[in-house]
Amino acid sequence: MYLTYQAYLKSTPATIAKHLAMAEKDGYTLGVKLVRGAYMKIESRNIIWDVKEDTDACYDGVVEALLTRRYNDMLRPAPESQDKEQVPSVNVIIATHNRNSVQKAHQIRLQQAANNEPRIELAYA
Repeated sequence: MYLTYQAYLKSTPATIAKHLAMAEKDGYTLGVKLVRGAYMKIESRNIIWDVKEDTDACYDGVVEALLTRRYNDMLRPAPESQDKEQVPSVNVIIATHNRNSVQKAHQIRLQQAANNEPRIELAYA
């Protein structure tokens, strides 16, 4: 099962981190479907990123952390996380029309393949 997370919400990185910690504690693999977001017109302005570039940075930073399974400046471990460096088991769906984000994710995957590094389950949508 995958949960959908909206990158335009400022709370999304912390929410994903919390859910990763819960999955790790309970022994299951979290499924993350990351989208940029679709409800900006009905959300309170204070809960969404100020500019599109912030949403892009959130999206790309979260994707990088999940694909590499390493926490970073955007996706930080939750206080209850057992491992403060490595992201626990995760599967990802990258759901976006943003070419730059897809290319960044693809480059990470190519580098992982070239280095013979393990890769997580990933789908593009």
